[in-house]
Amino acid sequence: MKKSSKKLGLTVAAGAAILGAAGAVTNANADTVSSTQQSTVSQKASSQQEQKQQTAVKSSSVQTAKATVNSASSAVKSAQAKVNNDQKNVNSAQASVNQAQNTANKAQADVNSAQNEVNQAKQNSSSVQNEIASQQSKVAQDKQNVANDQSQVSSQQKVTDQAKSNLTSAQNKASQAQSQVNTDKNQVSKLQNIGSVVNNDKNKVAQDKQNIANDQSQVNSDKQAQQTAQKNANDTNSREQSTQSSLSNAQNKLNNDKNKANSIQNDLNNVNSQIQSLTHGFTIPQGYTKQALQNDNVPQSVADAGYNDNNFVPSSNDNYHVDPTDLTSAQQKEITEYAADLINQIRKQFNEPLVSANTDMIDFANKVAAQQYKDGIQGDHDYNALDNAFNDDSNLTWEGENFAGWVASPEWDSDNCTMNTVKEEVYNAIKNFLFNDSDEKYGHAMGTINTYGREGQGLGIAIDKFGQIHFDFGTGTISQYNISDSQSSDLKNLEDQQSKLQNELNNANNVVQQDQNEVNQAQNAYNQAKSAADSANTALNNANAALTNAQKKLANDQTALTNDQNQLQKDETEQANAAKLLPAAQQKLANDEKDLTNAQNDVKKAQVAYNQANDKLNSLKAQLAKDEAQLANDEKELSNLENTMNDYKNAPAKLANAKKALADAQTALNNAKQALANAKTTMSNDQNTLAQKKAALAHANTVLANAQSAYRQASHPMNTAEMGNVVTLTSSNNTVKADTVGDVFEAKATNMKSAMPQTGEASSSKATEAGEIGLAFASILAGLGLGYKRRH
Repeated sequence: MKKSSKKLGLTVAAGAAILGAAGAVTNANADTVSSTQQSTVSQKASSQQEQKQQTAVKSSSVQTAKATVNSASSAVKSAQAKVNNDQKNVNSAQASVNQAQNTANKAQADVNSAQNEVNQAKQNSSSVQNEIASQQSKVAQDKQNVANDQSQVSSQQKVTDQAKSNLTSAQNKASQAQSQVNTDKNQVSKLQNIGSVVNNDKNKVAQDKQNIANDQSQVNSDKQAQQTAQKNANDTNSREQSTQSSLSNAQNKLNNDKNKANSIQNDLNNVNSQIQSLTHGFTIPQGYTKQALQNDNVPQSVADAGYNDNNFVPSSNDNYHVDPTDLTSAQQKEITEYAADLINQIRKQFNEPLVSANTDMIDFANKVAAQQYKDGIQGDHDYNALDNAFNDDSNLTWEGENFAGWVASPEWDSDNCTMNTVKEEVYNAIKNFLFNDSDEKYGHAMGTINTYGREGQGLGIAIDKFGQIHFDFGTGTISQYNISDSQSSDLKNLEDQQSKLQNELNNANNVVQQDQNEVNQAQNAYNQAKSAADSANTALNNANAALTNAQKKLANDQTALTNDQNQLQKDETEQANAAKLLPAAQQKLANDEKDLTNAQNDVKKAQVAYNQANDKLNSLKAQLAKDEAQLANDEKELSNLENTMNDYKNAPAKLANAKKALADAQTALNNAKQALANAKTTMSNDQNTLAQKKAALAHANTVLANAQSAYRQASHPMNTAEMGNVVTLTSSNNTVKADTVGDVFEAKATNMKSAMPQTGEASSSKATEAGEIGLAFASILAGLGLGYKRRH
């Protein structure tokens, strides 16, 4: 390390500072140092020896005092902890007293309440006992009443149930009699009108026969219609299947031809994409003008629009791997042509001279890129590299370089980097030159657009080993401005492919359209056939349903004919016997009507008997409910009286228990109060001890402070005399006053510096005096252990 210089002024200043830091007395009295007062070296040594002895004694006193302070401090902490614990005990004892007082108060209240109950028992026991006896008699009578009521209700319930059973039986008999009368009336009416009934039966049979004939005719007609509908359905279903097959074939052909057209369209889209990647450049937004660029006032919204509206379009032909920092000559020419094409598309929109991809400028850019990598410069132009490249070719006029020191693509440094990746970075670099260059006052943009109007400009693109892209422009006597336009050749090939594919696509679309027409025709034919088949099937279903219904009606009418013929035969038999049967039927009707009248009278009597029995039952139930309620009330009153009497009997024991609980509570309260008093006494004693300990600590601190003061006085000089000064400090009046040792040093600083002997000068009395002072200070510092130490 660098070594520090050692000077007298630094040494004196350091000594003064150390003395101050060590706690030197800062309020020393001034000494008057006469020029005649001097000490010998032997006196100085003796004084120093005596001072060391005093210092040792004082140091021992300080250590003893510190030990005493530490012991006293520990005692104070212990006493304080004990007082704190005493306070907790007092608080706990006070809480116990409060709880015991509450318990005693409650016990006293319980004794008072129990005493009142005993007093009431003495006064009221006799009357309550009489009331209990009276109430017991009343409850017994209530129970007897309820038992009687229940017996009467039970007996009446049987009577009522029997009356209800009799009523139900009478109603059933009356109903049966009414049914029999109705049957008799129908029989009499039938016998009286049997001729009309037979005629009706004959008409029904005749109508049934006519219905059957009609039904048979309808069945025959529906069967013929069903057969016709079946044949029609078969024919139309066959035509539907045929047209469906034709539609399916046409649809398959359409799908195949559509797939062919889509394949051609995909190929055309791919070619269009490649053409677009070769021709698509930049759309310059409105407001982005040369004047705005030169005045550096392109609106931010215009720049943002240009940046957002222009995006790179990849080409499927460029999806092959390249190393961006080690391009082949052909690859470097290709990206230079690509950049020149993009820049020219921009320049055409500004009517500026175009740029040419140029081999000399590529060589120039390569020199710049190689030198920049060698110089290790990243993120900015390497002007040394530019100057060297420019000086290598006297025929070249280098006009400027646009530099892209950033790379956005994550694939740039990977094995996945393709020519599309490189071209995208070139594209994005030019986009940033144009629309993200406001910090550079659009200098890159104006260089790209060629706002200076230079003719015959050449362009070279190079990528250095850092991945930075160099766009170098130049003019002059250049051996070759234009590189063979392989891009134009590629574009022409793509356009030829585009034309061919477009023709194929048009032909394929025509075929698809024809297929679609055939599908439409087949669809229409199928729709018509399906509609006819659906109609025929519906007609067949209807014909089947009609035939089934007709056959069912024929069967039903045949059954009706059979039934009506049987009824006619029966009625004709009754007609032959009607004269004999009518008087007996009429007599039976009269007898059954009399039985009906008797049965209806029996129902009325049974209803009256049931109503009377039920009313009596309800009355008895009401009396039972009333007597049960009275019994419940009287039993409740008896229970209350008995509970009161039990309370009277238990009152003395309850009072005794309450008094015992009160005595126990009072004892617990007295014990708690005594514990509280003891805790307070203990805390008072410990507080007194704490005060004594604090006083002892304060005294120990005072002793320590005095010992430390004595030690400082013994170990540090208080004035220049104690420092063993052997030289005279002079001033105009031969006297120097100082408040501190440091002030003494400062008072003589100027004299000491001026008194140092110079080269070639003879020693003077002042120089000798200053030298002696310096030796004295060094001796003082060495004695105090504060000598200067060299820093490394």
